[in-house]
Amino acid sequence: MSDDNGNMHHENLQEDVIRRACDGDSAAMGEIIGHYTDYVKAVILSVASDFDLTADEIPVDDLAQIVWVKFITRQFRKFKKLD
Repeated sequence: MSDDNGNMHHENLQEDVIRRACDGDSAAMGEIIGHYTDYVKAVILSVASDFDLTADEIPVDDLAQIVWVKFITRQFRKFKKLD
């Protein structure tokens, strides 16, 4: 969702979704990806606009997929158990 200035704002996911994803629940990971995909794409388009590129000039979906692959394979393991 966007505010009146076009800034993206998202509701946070429930803690249990993150916990389940950390425990290897692929459905929970899918929920995370589904929840934040529009945000990821908006960030990609925002950065692209800094370089005077439009959505038609860059592979937004491919770049978003790379973001998620990197998140899953490199960054997600940095999440710590909250217990």
